Amino acid sequence: VILKPQLGSVPNAPAPAVAALNPAALSLAKQARQQYQSLDYQGAIATAERGLRIERRSAELYLVLAQSYIQLALPDKARMFVQQGLRFAVPGSDAAEGLTRAQDLINQNY
Repeated sequence: VILKPQLGSVPNAPAPAVAALNPAALSLAKQARQQYQSLDYQGAIATAERGLRIERRSAELYLVLAQSYIQLALPDKARMFVQQGLRFAVPGSDAAEGLTRAQDLINQNY
């Protein structure tokens, strides 16, 4: 027996864990993450900023920026991007957890 979904049959469907990104912004977010992981913090910042010009609500891009500025010992800039990213992060998402960890790191060290 195959059941077909009924319209309205799921009254309170949970929000997706990751907000859908524009494909170009998603590509830039992946590139920025790779640059960050290869210790190219300035490159990661430049790429993430390009991504934000396309998609201002990308918590992942704000996370890359915050983490990069932490690595460059610029806590004020990092804190600003953490705060902006937390505004757009889906609670419980990897980006939200990363932003919270970045915030804790800034608060402990600066």
